[in-house]
Amino acid sequence: MIKPELKNISLSGVALVIVIGSPLLEAHTTVRQPPSPPFIATDAAKTPVFPTGVYENKKDYDFVQTSHGCFTDSSFQKLNRVPVVGTSVVFPTDPDSIVETFASSAKTPSGYGNPLATDGSQNIKGTQSSLDANFKWTDHTGAVASLASISNLLTTMPSTAVFPKWVRKTDPLGNPVGFATYGGKLDPFSTGAYPFALGGVSFAPTSCAQKLVIRVAIADICKRNAFPPGAHEGEANVWINHPTAKFSHPNIDGIAPLAQPDATSPAVPTAAKFWPTITITRDTKSNPLPASCNGNGLDVFVTPTDAQIDRDLPIPGFWGK
Repeated sequence: MIKPELKNISLSGVALVIVIGSPLLEAHTTVRQPPSPPFIATDAAKTPVFPTGVYENKKDYDFVQTSHGCFTDSSFQKLNRVPVVGTSVVFPTDPDSIVETFASSAKTPSGYGNPLATDGSQNIKGTQSSLDANFKWTDHTGAVASLASISNLLTTMPSTAVFPKWVRKTDPLGNPVGFATYGGKLDPFSTGAYPFALGGVSFAPTSCAQKLVIRVAIADICKRNAFPPGAHEGEANVWINHPTAKFSHPNIDGIAPLAQPDATSPAVPTAAKFWPTITITRDTKSNPLPASCNGNGLDVFVTPTDAQIDRDLPIPGFWGK
């Protein structure tokens, strides 16, 4: 059951939201999580585990990071960019959010969220109700319940440290689905950070789930009156991995497989198939995989539907409807 309570932690003007100018942070817009220390698993080999993201049962304070402005041509030259004037963030909260399960692999690029194991026997698709059998969460009263929706985990944290306006995105019941901040200009050579928090998730002892990976849709808006974006270069960066009905133009960075400069090659399509992700890792020391899993953990990915992206990513009154 999704709770209707409103959750906000105000951070207006607090230094936790930062703007950093640094060439080392030149990258895609993504979600940054605090590091977790490694631990030794309980298997016979005492395998060291290096979790991506945070452990289960831990409240997670994260931030969305905007790393650069919008490039005004497909050469992606650093000087050819314009400022971001707003950022919109959407989490997979609809009942029909896509849930996929893949065999865990040490080679899975966690930042990109592209599972490498796609064996049909281990690639199980479902909807958000599929989460109930694998994950629990603790609500504000201390009660433990089936996860049911990513919305149950999300706590928004209003801040106007980067842009002067901030709005909380909700569904018709008042449950959070994301947030947006806008109304100013972020220097195109600086980094903006926008905080939020996720409640603790526990992995069911009988489940083979080893990671919960939440894919987040993010738009960096550079031309507020250009909607849908894409008619011209430099209107928006939309980090959603693939085109949707509303966000489909090949000029949009973050959707199309555009060639970008790389340290080892002048043209590497790094923008293709990119998802900003949040990863929660099972604590296999205190909550080991059951014997029935035969030591094979599964990574569970939750993805917003195209319909939710097209509905919730726009910012009413500012960018789209």
